[in-house]
Amino acid sequence: MKDYDAAVRYFGQARQFLPNSSQIPESLAYVARRRGQWEQSELYFNEAERLDPRNASLLTQHAQSYMIVRRFPEALRKFDQVLDVIPDDVDTLAQQAGIGQAQGDLMRAGALLAPLNPPADDTGALEKQLYQAILERRPAEMIARLSEILANPDPALGYNNGELRFRLGWAQQVAGDHTSAQESWHQARIELEVSEGTA
Repeated sequence: MKDYDAAVRYFGQARQFLPNSSQIPESLAYVARRRGQWEQSELYFNEAERLDPRNASLLTQHAQSYMIVRRFPEALRKFDQVLDVIPDDVDTLAQQAGIGQAQGDLMRAGALLAPLNPPADDTGALEKQLYQAILERRPAEMIARLSEILANPDPALGYNNGELRFRLGWAQQVAGDHTSAQESWHQARIELEVSEGTA
């Protein structure tokens, strides 16, 4: 049971003893976000950032809140702040590309994604690259990339292997290779069920 009122009460009590902790307003921002209280969540994020202005994780979460409510200019500015802390961060650049995709600015999204070479465990960035390839109707290169990654899947990636194989099937379907797509989706289902059973 999600007792948000109790969480807010406990964080309020903790704030009395830790007035300079950014974690308390950050946690309150998450609670408010889960409750759909977007304006209150933003106030808490702003408070947390005043206390810890170079916390990249905090800035990223704030940017993602802006993305959820489609306040893309604010999200981009917040991601720029993340890049000031962690220059050339692959995930942050991929998130900015995702905003470009959402706004229909495929040229900007493509320019951000082209130089990225995310590892197999960075499914978020790989997904953005795949989606870009599909939007531009050139799935072949991502089929080759994902096939290469999945030729010898890393067992440590667990659930991610199933996710990547599902996306491979999507690219194959877009490319018109329906048989391979069905095979990939079947294998993805097996991998996802196995990893779910071991979680």
